[in-house]
Amino acid sequence: MHKPLVSDIRTGVVVGEDVNVRKGPGAEHDVVKKIAKGEVYKIVGRKGEWVKIAYYVEGDEIGWVRKDMLWGSQ
Repeated sequence: MHKPLVSDIRTGVVVGEDVNVRKGPGAEHDVVKKIAKGEVYKIVGRKGEWVKIAYYVEGDEIGWVRKDMLWGSQ
């Protein structure tokens, strides 16, 4: 069985320092976590200038980050 070399899963690398992950796609939403430069996250959605990412803290969690804070999210 051959496996593809390229995955359908989109990921983004954090390019900012102490980037806020928010409950929703906008600065008006509460910060739920901070993520560090160089970390990689799965991209699961988009809305305007915001990217929805998946991360793990006691289960699968979802949060929103400005797209300019992730390399590979364009």
